Amino acid sequence: MSHPRDAHPRDTDMDSVYARIEQEVAARAERLWDVSLALHHEPEAAYEEHRAARLLADELEHEGFLVERGAAGLPTAFVARTDAAAAPEGAPRVALLMEW
Repeated sequence: MSHPRDAHPRDTDMDSVYARIEQEVAARAERLWDVSLALHHEPEAAYEEHRAARLLADELEHEGFLVERGAAGLPTAFVARTDAAAAPEGAPRVALLMEW
């Protein structure tokens, strides 16, 4: 299977995006691992993931995201956004739907 970077070898902009992602993840690797372990050590039943939702939302707020808790009327759901107005014109946008 080819790496996503191989799909468009002339696209140096995407190379810089992938490099930035790798840097950001590497800079946070220890904290990401700690969060992962905390989630693993305290499993919660579906729709009852109150500790997990709080932990993840708190982590995103700590990283500067604007977090809306209780999204879609679900107390364990949240939406996290960055300040899109501060992003350069044409900057990549990422959306993630995650269930844990």
